[in-house]
Amino acid sequence: GITYSLSIYLIVFAKDNYEDVKKILIIQNERLNIQSVNLRELNNKLSTANDLLERKVSERTVRIEEKKEKIMNYAFMNSHHVRAPLVNIIGLTNLYESNLLSEDEKQVVLEKLKTSAHQLNMEFEMVKGHIEKEECEKNS
Repeated sequence: GITYSLSIYLIVFAKDNYEDVKKILIIQNERLNIQSVNLRELNNKLSTANDLLERKVSERTVRIEEKKEKIMNYAFMNSHHVRAPLVNIIGLTNLYESNLLSEDEKQVVLEKLKTSAHQLNMEFEMVKGHIEKEECEKNS
């Protein structure tokens, strides 16, 4: 750039005036030193900003992992705890509708349906309580 062109000029045309060349080179050196300091300051600011961003990404990753763990727990509860009484209700309903049962057997099936429905309700209440507990802990 300009510095290189000026240096060539000085070498070719100003070789007879050593003091002028020396002054110009000192000025160029000072400018380069200022630019170097400015670049170091900008590099430090960039490095600080990068560290801050990395810390934020790390914190968000932890929060995402925690949420993922909660979702996995809810999925487990739904697939195991809630599913069992639901499958019982479906099976008992199919059995009841099959017209293969005596009146006494239908009464037993109805009682088991009630029991399964209560179990299902308890499981939903447990999941709801678990979610509410985690929300309270999160907010405190």
